[in-house]
Amino acid sequence: MAAVLFFFGPLTNVVTIIPMLAQVNVTVDNLRRLEATLDDGLKKTAEHEAAPEIDLSDFQMIGLDGVCFHYRDPDGNATFQVGPIVGELRRGEILFLVGGNGSGKTTFLKLFTALYRPSEGAIRVDDRVIGPANIQSYRNLFSAIFSDFHLFDKLHGLRDAAPERVNALLRLMEISGKTAFADGRFSTTHLSTGQRKRLALVVSYLEDKPVYIFDEVAADQDPQFRRYFYETMLPELKNAGKTVVVVSHDDRYFHVGDRLLQMDYGKLSALPYSGAKPAPKKRAARRSKKPEPG
Repeated sequence: MAAVLFFFGPLTNVVTIIPMLAQVNVTVDNLRRLEATLDDGLKKTAEHEAAPEIDLSDFQMIGLDGVCFHYRDPDGNATFQVGPIVGELRRGEILFLVGGNGSGKTTFLKLFTALYRPSEGAIRVDDRVIGPANIQSYRNLFSAIFSDFHLFDKLHGLRDAAPERVNALLRLMEISGKTAFADGRFSTTHLSTGQRKRLALVVSYLEDKPVYIFDEVAADQDPQFRRYFYETMLPELKNAGKTVVVVSHDDRYFHVGDRLLQMDYGKLSALPYSGAKPAPKKRAARRSKKPEPG
């Protein structure tokens, strides 16, 4: 009887784990199918494009003309609206975007990158309106790291990336001791949150797109790397002619940007912005028994 009771505990654990293992297998299979779909999509031409892909990389301005997006409940009723948004992003500028949780920042970014189709309004690249015929050409302008990004161990769409270049970027991001790139794959993507964001930056740099979207990329980073991101990486991208949109609450670094925008309850507005570096905060004087030096 004692042996049966001793055996019952481990058996219960095994029975409990079986459904979890089944769910893990389903998840792994789904990821494999997704990777296979991505690989297959890269081999095919854009069969459903109404026009051949065009090069928009020499744009001077991206405009939003009354762009709106509506979230709807199962009955079709609008529950939350982002927009209407009217404004423009100029080539080669750094724009900071702030706003609280649920304010609509991520929805705005996905509208801006044409991952969401606007319910109303239109996007323009210079004088060209973006529609079904050129939407893929427009999407190709962007390299985006969203807050819910996913890392693959393969570089999809970057088959010709030189391992020397990739590993040099890993060293630059100070994660070469955690992962390496060889035979077309990263040795691991099982990293801390901050390290995963640095690896996403490596992939973003390799894509070398005209417009970069960074959604809280500097969060979860140590102070040294955070300063490097804002005061070195962003100005270098600007000097290279890149346009950068940064979602951030690190107001001590807002002087790096050209403009500051705020999203609040789905509405986008400009904030007063001088572009000047804030003065360092003075520390309160400590009392001391020793006399102050004369």
